[in-house]
Amino acid sequence: MPIRRIVSGLLLFGVLLATFAIAPTVRAQCAGPSADLLERRAAPGDELSLRGQYWATECHDVIACSQGCLGTHCTGGEPSPFARGLIVQIRRQGPGGHWQTIATGIDAGPDYRIKAQLALPDDVMLGQYDVRVRGSGIVAAVPHGLDVVATHT
Repeated sequence: MPIRRIVSGLLLFGVLLATFAIAPTVRAQCAGPSADLLERRAAPGDELSLRGQYWATECHDVIACSQGCLGTHCTGGEPSPFARGLIVQIRRQGPGGHWQTIATGIDAGPDYRIKAQLALPDDVMLGQYDVRVRGSGIVAAVPHGLDVVATHT
């Protein structure tokens, strides 16, 4: 009876060892998109400088590797497509605020970065605004928002 348990235990250990030895190793490194405005205060009609990075439409950086009798085999890792046709929106903070589009057609470059000059609408109300950049299934908020003032001080 004890020899049977030892053999069963060794067999189970061998199966587990074989399973984990050939199980794929997966690594993911996609960072979520980010966006920022260089200006924190602006007056209606002012120009804003938008910057951002990691604007890919999909994450293709997952690489799965397995090791077997023929060596290591890896799949995945092809370049992710960069985002096109992004829009920038603002929303006045407080009750009743709604998202208003202030720029469209912003494309990320092959380095997944965005860089654009935007015009703040002349008729925008004064106050604190949330700012976001949106694309197909992706959104990033500007962390500090925007303070729209009558004139610069």
